[in-house]
This record gives sequence, C-alpha cells and structure tokens, in this order.
Amino acid sequence: MKKLVLVLVVLVTCSFRIGDTTLTKEERKKALDELMQSKDVFVKSVKGLSKEQLNFKTSPESWSIADCAEHIAKSESFIYGMVDGSLKQLSDGSKRGDIKLSDDDVMQLVL
Repeated sequence: MKKLVLVLVVLVTCSFRIGDTTLTKEERKKALDELMQSKDVFVKSVKGLSKEQLNFKTSPESWSIADCAEHIAKSESFIYGMVDGSLKQLSDGSKRGDIKLSDDDVMQLVL
C-alpha cells in the first residue's frame, strides 16, 4: 500500500510546472494513465472485503487493512506539501543540473 502512495506522489508531481518547462501531451497522458492504474489497483485491493476483513488485525499492535487505507488517505496532504516544497526549490532552474534521474528512472524506483 505504501508503494501506491509513492506512485501517486510521483504522478501528482508530474502535473506541476518547473521553470519554463511544461508537460507534453504524451507525458501528461502517461502520468494520468499511471495514476488511474494505481487507483484501480488500490480500489481492487479492498473492494468486496467485509467489515470484519477490513478491520482484522493479526495482533493488537498491527494495522488492519482499514488502518492502512486511512493512513494513505490522510498522508496525501502531508506528502503533497513535501513535494510542493521540493518543486518550489527547483522552480528557478538553478538546481536543474542536480537532478540525476529521468522520469522513467523515478517510476522504475517507485514501482
């Protein structure tokens, strides 16, 4: 489940503008396709589970499926803030040379 959050973070960042560079139609389509696929995987992973299954814990200190899903939902705004702050640091273009990974490299790491 945490990997899904990372995928979403990467894809959400693809929609931001950095400096004078904007996404091409192909890049935007790829990002949206990945976002929809990860959403579908997430929804399918919990669809049809009973209330008992969603709330089952293997031990009192472990997390249930419902706990994990809630954590993902609540974490999104925090993660968005971190990503937004990082992108603002890159927006003037002065640190563009520090970027070592391509979009495809980042997606492979996340997946």
